[in-house]
Amino acid sequence: MFQTQLTPEEQEIAERLTEVFEAQDENCDFVFPDEEVRRFLPALLLSAGVDPNEYSSGPLADLFVEFRTWAGVPEIASAQDWVDAACEYYKKQPPNPELLAAVQEVLNS
Repeated sequence: MFQTQLTPEEQEIAERLTEVFEAQDENCDFVFPDEEVRRFLPALLLSAGVDPNEYSSGPLADLFVEFRTWAGVPEIASAQDWVDAACEYYKKQPPNPELLAAVQEVLNS
């Protein structure tokens, strides 16, 4: 199961990612609209080894239910099925390149 306690380093990364997702421009509009972030988060979570099958309720479960619809993940799916569906989905619907670059910058620093 996904670890719920973060190390100090993981907490710092989580905070920096939150800053990316919540960044606003000079007009106080979000730089990355909510739907772009929601469509991107499953890629981040799946690449971190999160198994959607371990979440039956809560915000992550809701996110994965939404992603299941977008990516056509079967109702009964293994963790690998989720990853495979995500790969196909993101080939057709790539994430915003600026969002991807901002997240990669956080993860690589």
